[in-house]
Amino acid sequence: MCAYLLQEYAKGDVAGIIGIGGSGGTALITPAMQTLPIGVPKVMVSTVASGNTEPYVGCCDIAMMYSVVDVAGINRVSRQVLGNAAHAIAGMVVNTVAEAEDKPTLGMTMFGVTTPCVTMVREALENDG
Repeated sequence: MCAYLLQEYAKGDVAGIIGIGGSGGTALITPAMQTLPIGVPKVMVSTVASGNTEPYVGCCDIAMMYSVVDVAGINRVSRQVLGNAAHAIAGMVVNTVAEAEDKPTLGMTMFGVTTPCVTMVREALENDG
């Protein structure tokens, strides 16, 4: 699945990806989603979205929606949830984000009390160009 998805993306045939499933389907599709670059729209509708999503999202930009009901057919609830997911991925694909300035990138992490320090470092780097 990963190789196929990357191949199709490289050909320009993938503008975004949506996955719908329970725990099994989520475990199958999210590794492939993680292979796509940051910024490619990714939506996962899943029964596991109400729990620990780290194994499925990792450090990727996968948007997860809780399916509310089991993913086993269409009913009053699933129709609304799946419709919202379809609109979400369509909106992400149609409304692209403009490219940012080509500047070096620095990754920093912050956690509560370190936020002021990280903010000061970011501001100092921005002031230095």
